[in-house]
Amino acid sequence: MPPIRPRSSKNSTEQEGRLLLAIQAFKNGDISSIALAARTFNVPRTTLRDRLSGRTERCTTRANLQKLTETEEESLQKWILSMDSRGSPPRPSTVREMANLLLEKRGTTPVLSVGEKWPGNREWVTVIECTNAAGWALPPCVIFKGKVFIESWFEGLPEDWRFEVSPNGWTSDEIGLRWLEKLFIPTTSLLR
Repeated sequence: MPPIRPRSSKNSTEQEGRLLLAIQAFKNGDISSIALAARTFNVPRTTLRDRLSGRTERCTTRANLQKLTETEEESLQKWILSMDSRGSPPRPSTVREMANLLLEKRGTTPVLSVGEKWPGNREWVTVIECTNAAGWALPPCVIFKGKVFIESWFEGLPEDWRFEVSPNGWTSDEIGLRWLEKLFIPTTSLLR
C-alpha cells in the first residue's frame, strides 16, 4: 500500500512552484535571506534551505536502503531482457550475482552486495510459452500469484507480453482458454 500523503497533489504542485520561485528570488538577489524568501513565498524555511544546499525533492529521490543506483538497475534490466531475447533467461541467483558485480565495480570499501533474498520472496510464477521448430515464438503469458492485477508491476516490460494473476501462481482452465483466444489463435491464424 502506498504511503498516505498529507497534502493533495495539487497543493504539493503549488508548493513546489512557490519553492522554485523562492529559490530563484534568493539566487537572483531579489530577497536577501532564506527566512524572508520562505515567508514571502509561503514555503517551509527548512525545505527552502535544503533545496538551496542541493538536496532534491523527496518524491524524486530513491527509497532508503536501495543499493543499486537507477542507472545500475536499468543496466541490470537491459541485461536480463537481452539474455531472455537470446533464449537464456537468467535464474534469480545469476541476477543476484550480476547485481553484486555492478556493486563491486564501483570500487567502494567495503564492497557492497545485495542480500541473499534479493530480488524478493520467490513467489510462484508460471509462464506459458509457445515456440515452433522454425525458431519463432509467441509472446509469453506470465501468471503471477495474486488476486488483483496491478499494471505498474509490468512497466518497462515488452507490450506484447500477456499477464495474468491466479491465487497460486499457476495456470487454470480459464487462463489457458483466454491465452488461446487472445494470443495463440489470433497470432497463428495470421500465419496461414
